[in-house]
Amino acid sequence: MPGMVTTEFARNALGGTPAVSWAAASPGAAAGAGAAAPPRVQVPEEVADAIAALIAEPREELYTQAVQSEQVRRYYEDVGAFERSLGAR
Repeated sequence: MPGMVTTEFARNALGGTPAVSWAAASPGAAAGAGAAAPPRVQVPEEVADAIAALIAEPREELYTQAVQSEQVRRYYEDVGAFERSLGAR
């Protein structure tokens, strides 16, 4: 389950893509000290490598960023609370 991926489509889409910093696509991009690291924008090659690894060694789920599995766990733990927390941002 990839998050945002840098592609020419996203760079050229009119009126429908969220504002992102393409600098966040660098593999070392992270939040400031003490802050929870948000999912970063990934490059296509990084997602392709993860998908290739999944094909080579199948499993039930694939998250291309470590933070995603924790987000999914919190979502299913209490869907209502998770969605309310999104509105509070």
